[in-house]
Amino acid sequence: MDVSVDAAGKNFTYTVNSKYSMALQVATKKGTDAAVIKYLNDNKDNEAAIRDFADFVYKYLTTAGMGAEAESSNNVFTVDKGYYLIAEKTPGNKQDTYSLVMLNTLGNDSITINTKESTPTLEKKIKEKNDSTGKETDWQDGADYDLGDVIPFKLTGTVSSRIANYTTYYYAFHDKMSAGLTFNDTSVEVTIDGTKIDKSKYSVKTEGLTDGCTFEVVFDDLKKAGVALTGNSKVVVEYKATLNEKAVLGSVGNPNDAKLEYNNNPYYEGNGKPENPGETPWDGVIVFTYKLVANKVDQNGASVNGAGFTLYKYNEEIKDYKKVGEEIKGTDDKPVTKFEFSYLDAGKYKLVESTVPAGYSAAPDLVFEVRATYTADMGATGAKPTLTALEIIDEDGNTISGEDKVFTTNLEKGSAETDVVNKSGKTLPTTGGMGTTIFYVVGSILVLGAAILLITKKRMSAR
Repeated sequence: MDVSVDAAGKNFTYTVNSKYSMALQVATKKGTDAAVIKYLNDNKDNEAAIRDFADFVYKYLTTAGMGAEAESSNNVFTVDKGYYLIAEKTPGNKQDTYSLVMLNTLGNDSITINTKESTPTLEKKIKEKNDSTGKETDWQDGADYDLGDVIPFKLTGTVSSRIANYTTYYYAFHDKMSAGLTFNDTSVEVTIDGTKIDKSKYSVKTEGLTDGCTFEVVFDDLKKAGVALTGNSKVVVEYKATLNEKAVLGSVGNPNDAKLEYNNNPYYEGNGKPENPGETPWDGVIVFTYKLVANKVDQNGASVNGAGFTLYKYNEEIKDYKKVGEEIKGTDDKPVTKFEFSYLDAGKYKLVESTVPAGYSAAPDLVFEVRATYTADMGATGAKPTLTALEIIDEDGNTISGEDKVFTTNLEKGSAETDVVNKSGKTLPTTGGMGTTIFYVVGSILVLGAAILLITKKRMSAR
């Protein structure tokens, strides 16, 4: 609308630009320009009404092919005073959505416009489960797992608060996994505001992806998912992946990142992905995994070949120790004195010398617990947890890792290393032990037997 000012600069008069008269009358359902002006004045503080008015007028004008009065140069307009509808042509960044601004320049020589953005968000989380205690955490940013463990992940996306103004709403989760994680595409489940969504409403894509992602969960139009969307709606994707032998040990860990791609233009009426969709920043979690190293040595610290070790982990579900993989054993052709058990997580373990080298006595079983420390929940920082401590605890709760202790640990490598000592020869009972008691008892029996025999012989001689 145009504005005219009297000579004194005190009285202002609005008139409707004849070019847009029909559009404004249809938008306000008023039959005259005067009624249109009154409607806008009456609703000047009604944000929802003015937003709906702006949306309708913009769609009306663009559908009719009516061009703009002016376009900005470096985001600056030079125009006469008036009441304007300003449309954002290019969002400020990938997160932003296209915005409309109703602007009254009356009484101002210059005005700075700050658009109101309604941008979706994405949050990625993981759960941690300790097999030895049976405890499972809530959703968080970090976890540690064993080889072959099935790991739960969750993506939570929000929608534009102006979702009602969108004709169609393209919505796609992009997920990028490390090589050490194997995606299970049949595990994907989607809910919107707690309602499970039929798999026919979205697609899970794993091929033909060009942005380095492992998979995408794509809604060509979220508004057709079968759930009434509101500005507070949440779309949740849960899925599983398995830790494999490409997993990175130690502090580097195995990151898993995700982002959300969405229709950022409420005036887009096409099908599927718009030309320049909006994107959230990447958000991620991390999976840590570790290794145990056992060095086989004799009492002098020299390496010993011919041993075999089997590792067991306590499992709360079965209330017993469960074998971790197979025995690691050296041979004459392929001697092994350093035994590495990789891709372990926190928990209670038992290391057993299951094959004893010839000429040596067996080492006692070594029972211990692995404890890892990292920040489980990083909040809204967007950062991933870092591994800050790796400790080994004995059965009495004492720390047995560190300088001059049973184990040495290395955070970067994610390793806990120890020497397992074999003593040569068969171990005989030592003085002061049970063996001595047995010798004393047997000796006493022999002495008593000899005395009885002597007395008997004397009696026989007397006869």
